[in-house]
Amino acid sequence: MNSERIATVVSLLVSSTIVFFALTRTPSVQHELASNLWPTLGMTVVLFPFAFLPWFLSYSKAQVPGEQGPVWVFSILAVPICAGFYLPMSTSPTEGIGYAVIECLLAVWVAYAIARKLKAERGGSSGA
Repeated sequence: MNSERIATVVSLLVSSTIVFFALTRTPSVQHELASNLWPTLGMTVVLFPFAFLPWFLSYSKAQVPGEQGPVWVFSILAVPICAGFYLPMSTSPTEGIGYAVIECLLAVWVAYAIARKLKAERGGSSGA
């Protein structure tokens, strides 16, 4: 496994850990996990592909020659983005937690798009 792939996996693990701890600190999520564990886990599994797709795409691009720059940019940007949303996710009222998660995911997707755009502007291909 090359260093770009390792960076992507580490970025995914650190980012998802930050989000996990932010969510599990809220009383409403703690209550949901205690009272409806399996439906809550099921919904989480359904949402994983959308949430983890930028990391999967970066991981798959890490082996392509000339794609290492965007992989590093995204891997480095994703962690502080998720860390920046820790407080909004962990302190939001019940109805605001979902919005904070969606905003975090959108920010991560924007970071992925920016990393890809930087590659395109430097003369490379703009494929996903």
